[in-house]
Amino acid sequence: MEGEADNSPRDGVLTAMEVAAFVQGRVIASSSSRQTPFFGTMDGVGQFVFNAPGIGDRPPAAPSPPAPSVTVKPPPPVPPPVASLPKGKADLYVSSDPIGARVFIDGRDTGKETPVLLEGILTGDRRVDTRKGDYMVASTTVSVRRGMINRAKLKLEVLQGRLKVVSEPLEADVFVDGKKVGQTPLIASVPGGPRVVRVMKPGYKKFERKLNISVRQPNHLMAVLVVEPIPPGMVKVPAGWFIMGSESGSDGEKPRRRVYLDEFFIDKYPVTNARFRRFGRPKKDFGSNFNGASQPVVGVTWTQGRDYCKSVGKRLPTEAEWEKAARGLDGRKYPWGNQWDSSKVIWDKNSGDKTHPADRTYNTHRSPYGAVDMSGNVWQWVGDWYAKDYYQNAPSRNPKGPASGSWRVVRGGSWYSINPTNFRAASRGRNLSGLRIGNVGFRCTKAP
Repeated sequence: MEGEADNSPRDGVLTAMEVAAFVQGRVIASSSSRQTPFFGTMDGVGQFVFNAPGIGDRPPAAPSPPAPSVTVKPPPPVPPPVASLPKGKADLYVSSDPIGARVFIDGRDTGKETPVLLEGILTGDRRVDTRKGDYMVASTTVSVRRGMINRAKLKLEVLQGRLKVVSEPLEADVFVDGKKVGQTPLIASVPGGPRVVRVMKPGYKKFERKLNISVRQPNHLMAVLVVEPIPPGMVKVPAGWFIMGSESGSDGEKPRRRVYLDEFFIDKYPVTNARFRRFGRPKKDFGSNFNGASQPVVGVTWTQGRDYCKSVGKRLPTEAEWEKAARGLDGRKYPWGNQWDSSKVIWDKNSGDKTHPADRTYNTHRSPYGAVDMSGNVWQWVGDWYAKDYYQNAPSRNPKGPASGSWRVVRGGSWYSINPTNFRAASRGRNLSGLRIGNVGFRCTKAP
């Protein structure tokens, strides 16, 4: 039988499929094609199924007339058996984030790293563990089944290290990778590996170090903070909340709300002609009444103001920065207080149709932070686009104005203004950015 049945292929090994094909062919031939058995898995067990009984269970019948000759076709070729896993086993695909984690099944080390396809895993509930370097063990349970794709995806968390930070002076904010973790003196758990640690306190320079946080031993950092020098010609506005906007002004000033700003410096005076001439010339010359060295520069476009500030390592202030520098923390109406006082400003009634020196000693004022001419003398460009409804949805921390627009914001009123409402700290004006007129100037700001 081996020599006759072993033909698919003829390799000296007799498989169940080859036996079945051999028997099928013999039965067809011996029964003159009256029996064509089928074989395979019908109900979970390999078996043969024959046609209706009648052969070999009764005496032979009288001879029948000879039947016409029939050509018996050979049985169709039997496909080779499909390789399959042993019963009770299946494949399991294991992946992890990050990759390269060692895989354990029910506590047994597979010797493989993710991502990996594990073959011949016992079916049923299996515990999968992944382990990698400075990461916590990640575990899950997978119900492994035959006839389906079994997957396990695990997320490994970085092991935590112990970080102790002390500063001089104390009560400085500590940030790890930009996230605040507390104030000094501090002991905190932070993810192991390379981290950027910043220690910050208002009035002091930022302290920053790159540390490789160990998860096996304590990590220590001593931060000695250096007093932040105020740049020449500027005043400092500390970080914190202030009241911005007004409920009694125009719709564009509403709603009145609390806004948080990081620390910044702002020019004590508007940029003067003397300072601007080191950079270039205004787009328009308004004559001798406006060209004095200590008078605020006018006739400049928004773009010229921006470019000048950039040339000296600064920028135009945001609208929020300008307003905080003008009114401080208490929500006052004017830079000097809540009552209108025409002796504090250069306006239509006392200007003589010209600008006045920024460092004058008459008709002047200082804001709570020491900035001069925040109201009057010249309107001032700020960095923001103008939108009447911006305050209604503006962020409460470090707002920078709309992403686009047709107008730029101006603030403060000028020598040409006659209405006291223009000199309020919350008052908002607008101009086309290419406009160059004799009552608009600017000042600059910068971050520490």
